[in-house]
Amino acid sequence: MDEIENLIVGSGIAGLSVAYHLKENGHEFIIIDIKKPGGLCSTIRSRGFFFDITGHVIHCQTEYYTKFIKRIMGKNLLYLKRKAYFIFRQHLAPYPFQVYFYKIPEKNVVDECINGLIDVIKSESITPKNFKEWIIANFGMGISKYFMIPYNEKVWRFPLEQMSLHWVNKYVPKLDPKYLLKIVKAASTTEKEYGYNVYFFYPKEGGIQAVIDSIIMKMGEEFNKSFKMLRLNKVDPFKKEATLSNGMRIKWKRIITTIPLPEFVSILKRVPVSIKSYTRKLKCVSLLSLNLGIKGKLETDAHWIYFPERNVPFHRVVIQSNLSPYVAPDSTYSLIVEKSFKFGDKIHRKNIINRMITQLRKIGLIKSKDDILSVNVNYIKYAYPIYDFDWHESRSKVLSFLKQHDIYSIGRFGSWEYLSMEDAFMQGKDVTAKLISSF
Repeated sequence: MDEIENLIVGSGIAGLSVAYHLKENGHEFIIIDIKKPGGLCSTIRSRGFFFDITGHVIHCQTEYYTKFIKRIMGKNLLYLKRKAYFIFRQHLAPYPFQVYFYKIPEKNVVDECINGLIDVIKSESITPKNFKEWIIANFGMGISKYFMIPYNEKVWRFPLEQMSLHWVNKYVPKLDPKYLLKIVKAASTTEKEYGYNVYFFYPKEGGIQAVIDSIIMKMGEEFNKSFKMLRLNKVDPFKKEATLSNGMRIKWKRIITTIPLPEFVSILKRVPVSIKSYTRKLKCVSLLSLNLGIKGKLETDAHWIYFPERNVPFHRVVIQSNLSPYVAPDSTYSLIVEKSFKFGDKIHRKNIINRMITQLRKIGLIKSKDDILSVNVNYIKYAYPIYDFDWHESRSKVLSFLKQHDIYSIGRFGSWEYLSMEDAFMQGKDVTAKLISSF
């Protein structure tokens, strides 16, 4: 039986981060995946288009990650200022809604949003107990009614009053209601941008997969020797033995897994009933992501657009060819259209795609169905982890059990957190540092 010091399961950005940092520190590893490296950061090539399977850009908040990305990407990197919008009742306005709602032509909607802010300012401070209460407490009834509640209901497919607040401060743009009111009354926000991702990078060529390919290239032959396209079939955490899809049985000292927690727990032998119970409480959202390559030129500078209204059959459209002109052939453009679903829901893809295309034509993002040159459909079973009230205890119990057996579960669905590319990469770096210090 072969012995492996470090078995990495999954070759998305978190798994590759572990592999990269182990190599940099002179430690061996085996990394396995049932697909080519990339995970959610994969790009598919079709008829000259480079389709990212879902919308990704490179946000850099830490000095380490910023330097790393610049070093591995070199000249194949564009630095962009966010051009994000929302469409409300067929009117386009800059994102975020809570800052730019005054640009909506309907005076009654603007007044309602302003009055909601005034009510928040006048009311006594309360401590919100769930996400829905947090939205109303911070933005008032108007902004909540017209954007924050319907948009988040579309994304999460879960009652907002049953969601906790563990994630909101990082990912939901929030400003003091008094300051928001001042902005609206001045009707001038051109001097400053709002939100956590105003500036970002995107690969010049190759789509988001270029980041993955650059990390692999940086590791050189070591990665090619260590990567195996195999599935992890069974793991005995007590004997530290594993069976791979080719029938090979191995002994391991530690496992670093990035596959979804429920998937990993399902292949564990002799798992306590309590751990299985906690795992069943973990919830998430699935995503249908539609790539379209289209003939012609699109008259918008938008990188992405949000759609809060319930009758629109998607919540976000990324104009990928506006991120880089090199992901689409000349005289064409490309879209990524995203719609979330409850986990486990049966969906009728053909009907959904037809509705999406009809809506895209209605709002002018497609002129004619005949202009569509290429279509790619991605169904992402695990897309966004849901932060309900069971989230904290459930994931903590499962992760703690795994760690007791030298199994480290990281990445968006390994750690069951809403992580960006940077978060996942840095999580891989951090766990590797801890492992190295214990060798």
